[in-house]
Amino acid sequence: MIKDNPDTRIPKEKFIRLSNEICGIFPTEQPETYYVPAYRDSRGKPISAHGKLYDRYVNTRVKYQKLELISKSSRKNKDLNPDNVTNNDVNEDEELVQEFMNWLKHNVDPFHKVVDYWRLTSKSRLKAFSNDNIEIYQYYDLYPSLKQPLGYSLLTTDFELPTVSRESQFTV
Repeated sequence: MIKDNPDTRIPKEKFIRLSNEICGIFPTEQPETYYVPAYRDSRGKPISAHGKLYDRYVNTRVKYQKLELISKSSRKNKDLNPDNVTNNDVNEDEELVQEFMNWLKHNVDPFHKVVDYWRLTSKSRLKAFSNDNIEIYQYYDLYPSLKQPLGYSLLTTDFELPTVSRESQFTV
């Protein structure tokens, strides 16, 4: 499907159908191994879609994007270039936020893009950080760009943003 039309997005229904078909062929397998759609856990924390099929799909898209074989656009045909996305767009589109956060979890460069996505996801990241009660080292592991030489500037950015109260930021 991607090879025929690289810009095609695979809908979650197709991932579900494919994971069920795999389990039909291999009865000892569980569909959740291959695809789990995005959802919110019991505390309301958004969990990104994941599984072998989905991860392969995302990795293939990232590879194609790096090779400039496909554009970096969302399903609303918005360019993922942060210059074309407003904070209101991000606040209204939870999937877009999750896409940016997922990108931040797997990429450390180009750094200008890291900074842009960092700003656009600040509210969701900091809310998740405070709700999940994770340790600072876990947060650094979650976002590898924080371990880069300019990673400290990302944390500084969070403290400068007006959309998040200081009380919710990295209290020890």
